[in-house]
Amino acid sequence: MVQNSYTESINLNLFVIPSQSFMNPTNLAQPQYVVRVAVLSTLASEETGLQGILYYAATQPNSVSPAYSQVNIPLTSYKTSGAYTIFQGVVTQPVTAGTSHIDVQLGSQRSAKALVSLFGGGFFGLCSNADMTTC
Repeated sequence: MVQNSYTESINLNLFVIPSQSFMNPTNLAQPQYVVRVAVLSTLASEETGLQGILYYAATQPNSVSPAYSQVNIPLTSYKTSGAYTIFQGVVTQPVTAGTSHIDVQLGSQRSAKALVSLFGGGFFGLCSNADMTTC
């Protein structure tokens, strides 16, 4: 075993789907995200307590370091795909001052955090106002 290494099992029960999640770039001061997540259908239902969370950086007085806050993302069933139910939610980030992340929690299970980029890099794509609902 190599020292200073870390391994963790990938949670295939629930995860953010970056290729199906988008940002509306028209208001960079308060970006809006369409977030899609996959949950193993045997675990998925509207009553399961599935919760999306947006973590974002905001300026804090008298400090060069950001303060991190969070916003819950309401998620509703969107469609099924194979063994998974896809859930979707829309969230607007209150302020922008740095990097943001999104993850999903279902009971005690938690997904890996997905990086959100204001400039279309990272994992989320861009979608205009006109096609936010069809992306």
